[in-house]
Amino acid sequence: MSQPLRVLILEDSEDDCELIIRALRLGGFEPRWERIESESDYLARLHLELDVILADFNMPQFDASRALQLLNELEMDVPFIIVSGSIGEDTAVKAMQQGADDYLLKDRLTRLGEAVRRAMQAKALRQEKQAAQAALRESEARFRRLAEHAPDIIYRFRVLPSPGFEYVSPAVTEITGYTPEELYANPQRLLEGIHPEGREAVQTAVESNELSKQPFVLRGSRKEGQTFWAEVRNTPVYDETGALAAIEGVARDITARVLQQQEEEQRQQHLQEQDRLATVGQLAAGIAHDFNNILGVITLYSEILLRNQKLVNSPKYLTTINAQAHHAAVLVRQILDFSRQGMMSVQLIDLLSLLNGVVELLERTLPENITVSLERDEGDFTVLADPTRVQQVVMNLAVNARDAMPDGGKLQIVLSHLQLPEGEKPPLPGMAAGPWIRLKVSDSGMGIAAETLPRIFEPFYTTKQKGEGTGLGLAQVYGIVKQHNGEIDVDSTIGVGSCFSIYLPGQQITQSSSRTLHKGDAAASAGRTVGAIRDHGRILVVEDDQHVRLAIQHTLEAYGYRIVTAGSGREALKQYERSLDGINLLLTDMVMPGIGGLELVQTLAGREPGLRILLMTGYMPEGEAKALLGHDNVAWLQKPFTGDELVMKVREMLGQG
Repeated sequence: MSQPLRVLILEDSEDDCELIIRALRLGGFEPRWERIESESDYLARLHLELDVILADFNMPQFDASRALQLLNELEMDVPFIIVSGSIGEDTAVKAMQQGADDYLLKDRLTRLGEAVRRAMQAKALRQEKQAAQAALRESEARFRRLAEHAPDIIYRFRVLPSPGFEYVSPAVTEITGYTPEELYANPQRLLEGIHPEGREAVQTAVESNELSKQPFVLRGSRKEGQTFWAEVRNTPVYDETGALAAIEGVARDITARVLQQQEEEQRQQHLQEQDRLATVGQLAAGIAHDFNNILGVITLYSEILLRNQKLVNSPKYLTTINAQAHHAAVLVRQILDFSRQGMMSVQLIDLLSLLNGVVELLERTLPENITVSLERDEGDFTVLADPTRVQQVVMNLAVNARDAMPDGGKLQIVLSHLQLPEGEKPPLPGMAAGPWIRLKVSDSGMGIAAETLPRIFEPFYTTKQKGEGTGLGLAQVYGIVKQHNGEIDVDSTIGVGSCFSIYLPGQQITQSSSRTLHKGDAAASAGRTVGAIRDHGRILVVEDDQHVRLAIQHTLEAYGYRIVTAGSGREALKQYERSLDGINLLLTDMVMPGIGGLELVQTLAGREPGLRILLMTGYMPEGEAKALLGHDNVAWLQKPFTGDELVMKVREMLGQG
């Protein structure tokens, strides 16, 4: 089927026109045509929808060169083919340069159909290209309109061949203070304002090909100096070699959000600080209350003895004073345990064996209407712990359980293993991957109210009636568990009971690890009477509190020891140098003004490496002081201590045990 063709023929010969029409039909076209010879007729018909113009090169009134010129001036895109009886090569090339699509000789019209079809295809391609370019221009214009009104910075940063911004939207001025023109001229203005950690993060992402995987929050300085924050999302653009050629991205101003978040964090920190101050206030009030009671008893009975010398030999008052002093010492140790500063003798222990002993004790001491049971998994239950402190934890929980079951019930202790895989969410925050031992102590008592649960570990917080508890039991439990690098949690339901879950790090028993980390345990010998020893040691006692120093001196002298005293570290060094007979044991407080206990020990140990040293301290030392306790010739004695505890520890240090 022939293709319709609307054609304008510029030809002064009717015969040649007929030949052209015949050639078109032979080429597969069905032409609708007009023949013209003048410029005016040509201009009159250019408005028609023409498919092609066929023009003789030379005519008396009009020629192809003029026709091409007019077509170009009117900016019309119509395929133009020269059909001439004779045309030189140079003339033909010139015509092609002017815009002609092709040229043919009249004696070779067999190629006319192919030439017309090719010219029409070239026009179609030009139109497609023009349409694509128009669409691209519209898209670019639309993008520019969006970008120039967007609140976010939209940009393209060229990396190769030389760094610089190819485009940056006007929002950059609102966010950074710099105009796009300033950044085109010098991109370093903005880059230098980005804080180093942000630049390093972007550089790392570029080097690891992770530039597009996550947004970056960058902190920078505005032109005027203020700080801004921006969330940046980047898309890398690579060239044909795979090299990073450019970075396209969007930067959103999140300064308001960051400042709001900072304000909220400050508010939360303020609330937490208020909570801490409230807890400290509660702790201080509790300590003041209990110590006022203790000191009140001691003061009153001491005044009775001072007023009436005949009563000095009466054991009743002295026994009461001594009991109140012990009560104060227990109170201090409970507070230290809560603050994780209590002294501990840590060793590898079999938790199951220890709990068996605790259960036997509970069965003898708890009311008969409370049943006690111990359940366990198979396997080893070795932990690195202070056995006395662990026993204290279980006993405190048992006492609480007893009080929660006034009409009797069940107290259940359960031991189990927990292997926490790497990456798995732990039962409680702070638990690392690895083996753990879980100790559960549960009761069938009245339970704990939901509003009370968050406060049960606070010191001096208690729901018991006045005189029934100090509020330090669970606080002490919490501190001891934390001091063992453990975690503790509680679940409770009113009318059902409570369950305390304690997690302690598991240990592998090996010959090298089966050892006691802190030697000596004066508490194990507490209450034993110590016999006198005559002249078996010379002791340098260093204590800045005169009353404590004299009490220690008189106690040790009563057992036959020769004592040299000093009220400060500086005085102790002088006494040491004056002691011609030498010093067998240094007994020193750790906290003193001027030269403290640690500096004194380090100085004397440097002069006499084998010097036996006994440290007096009210709480667990840290850092270098704690490291001293690992030496065989160094031990500690926790304040306050009894005379028997003091003498037993001195005898142990001097090898007189």
